Amino acid sequence: MLLLDGDADAAVRACWRSLNDAGMPSLATYTHGRHVPHISLVVAERVEDGGWLDQLREGWFAGPPVSVQLGPVGTFPEGGWVYLGVDGLDRSAHRRLVVSLGDDATDPWEHYLPERWVPHCTLAGGLDAGQLDAALEVLAESGLPIAATIDSAAVVDAESGSIRRLLPVAHG
Repeated sequence: MLLLDGDADAAVRACWRSLNDAGMPSLATYTHGRHVPHISLVVAERVEDGGWLDQLREGWFAGPPVSVQLGPVGTFPEGGWVYLGVDGLDRSAHRRLVVSLGDDATDPWEHYLPERWVPHCTLAGGLDAGQLDAALEVLAESGLPIAATIDSAAVVDAESGSIRRLLPVAHG
């Protein structure tokens, strides 16, 4: 996953607080409560380090910092997910990364394959239809879009929330 700069991280966490304050669970409180604002590139049952790290580095960390825009708000109704859309990511870099995973990823989720991937920053999950509508209303007041810069990359264990940082931004 790609992690965000400090200001963008704080802005996403403010969206999480707005949802929590309105009585809806956000990623701040979802499952283990150790989530960090991020953009998922791949989700799989297992991801081992391998040659794909070179594609990750080349795609998002070899040149100037990658700037993206978070917003507008969207939903994945199946599962009750609310997210911020992400504009500014190189889809061809994502495709090269996914192809380079090979046997280093076990059972990658189909929604993260290049032809199905929707770049997003998750805000909440597990909401029912009424909560989805309420979340959209709450987030309409959140000062979107959010300007963000990719800060680093990491692999996260979804069950425990443990984060293994891979690549910090090497440029100044």
